[in-house]
Amino acid sequence: MEDNMALFDMTVPGPGQYTWPIAVICGSMRYYNTMLAYAAALTTAGWIVLMPFLTGVTDDTKRMLDEMHREKIRMAQRVFVVGGHVGESTASEINFAKELNRSIYYLPSVYVPDPESLI
Repeated sequence: MEDNMALFDMTVPGPGQYTWPIAVICGSMRYYNTMLAYAAALTTAGWIVLMPFLTGVTDDTKRMLDEMHREKIRMAQRVFVVGGHVGESTASEINFAKELNRSIYYLPSVYVPDPESLI
């Protein structure tokens, strides 16, 4: 994880023409509450935040959600991976983000309450 001002820097170039920078949060849903805390910090810093929200769904719905999450990664300038556990799904998302040349940042599974400490 970077420990300088670049992490939440809003001046990053992006794949689309958006007014606000877009971040996507990836990771195991076991870190869902931590993801929400990071989403709040990023939103406060001026980012539009995309992340997963559903669990325990049917196989068909899971496939749809996986496709939707890839679209979120396509939209984002930065990908934030939360937590130390990287399963098959998260690894696939990371590889997809790398194929798109997205900046990827790894955040700890314990939220740091002061967003300034992340930048």
